[in-house]
Amino acid sequence: MTHIAMDKSVIALDALLYTLGVGILLTAGYALRTERFENILRKLTPRWLSWASSKTREDQHILKVAEPETSVDLRQSPSWWSDEKMFELESRAVFSKTWLFVTHTSRFKKPGDYRTFEIAGFSFIVILGRDRQLRAFHNVCRHRAYAVTKKESGSSTVLGCRYHGWSYDTKGKLIKAPEFDKVPGFDKNMNGLWEIKTSISQSMVFVNFDAASEVDSLSLGDVETRLKRWSLAKMECLEDWKVEGAFNWKLLGSLATRGKKKESFWSWMVPFLAGTSQDDLEISHTTIVRRISPEVILVLKAIPKSAKSTTVECSIFAKASPALMEISSLKSDINWDIKQLVIKQQRILRNQEPILSLASSVVSQGEINRLLGVHLEAEKKAGAEIHPAAREQSFSREGKADDDFCRELENPSSTCNANARGLLDW
Repeated sequence: MTHIAMDKSVIALDALLYTLGVGILLTAGYALRTERFENILRKLTPRWLSWASSKTREDQHILKVAEPETSVDLRQSPSWWSDEKMFELESRAVFSKTWLFVTHTSRFKKPGDYRTFEIAGFSFIVILGRDRQLRAFHNVCRHRAYAVTKKESGSSTVLGCRYHGWSYDTKGKLIKAPEFDKVPGFDKNMNGLWEIKTSISQSMVFVNFDAASEVDSLSLGDVETRLKRWSLAKMECLEDWKVEGAFNWKLLGSLATRGKKKESFWSWMVPFLAGTSQDDLEISHTTIVRRISPEVILVLKAIPKSAKSTTVECSIFAKASPALMEISSLKSDINWDIKQLVIKQQRILRNQEPILSLASSVVSQGEINRLLGVHLEAEKKAGAEIHPAAREQSFSREGKADDDFCRELENPSSTCNANARGLLDW
């Protein structure tokens, strides 16, 4: 009997040790996936071993991302993160000729609802027409290039410039030009707002500033399938806010990597018990779409302002209103993340940021590098800078006298001076 009792004790002890061992291994496995543990390990690990580990991760990432071919790799230059000349090239090669995410269709409820945006110096309006079609236009009056509106949002089926009273309908057509009807050669049909190419996918609105008559159509590939699965098109924007940060816009992509690591222990080990874990998608170079839960999606959009300054527009989408505590926590997390990007930018400028810490961001920006390389080669052949978004005024010869004509009318009683009296606010 004693032997039997001892055998049972041994078996029970073995089972306990086995359970503890499995628990320790699972906990260690999860810890190894967290960013804090990696930071601690990086400090405690010899440099050569840390380099080898980072190199392995970098190689694994490269295997997952097909690198576009280009003869020039600008990512190896320190100017990639801080040079204004590089930013100007990005404006010409990326922001001027690729599809960029702007907003969600749920922000427009009735004809005339509009919102204004600015990306890398391009100010534009997105408005819902009477025909229920969304269109985008440069926020530039065709008369004297003043902004048609300075409001962030509003509702009006007539867009009226405050300076001289030129007015446009929701299709961008010029419908009113005070005191210009009798100007020789003046044609309203030639002076509508400059339209920007627009495309919608899963209720996400994209624009392309390229002035060419034909551009490649928007293609999101597998991303569109996942957005459909997440039901983003059926969601409403519950709250949005902007955060200013002194960092290069390309650093925003590093948050996607961090976001994928913010999984709970059980969502990694037992996904079928824990439900859906957080997931990130990078879209059109400037945007991260993060599924917080099956019912909540966070969208982070970089609005580049300069080589070292970016505004991040944060929007929460959901089918139903989440708890206030959840929204507050999300805002706190994102604000903290952006502060870390500012710190990283400062370290880059002081040459204190290890190249390996930027490896994942650099690898994921291969397409940006390709676009810059192709554009540089085109400019080299042309012998001048190429601005794909540039538009030309289309006044007839006779109509070129309109500026002089309007200057003569700029007196207190003239419609051309209505701006000073605030009569054309809309």
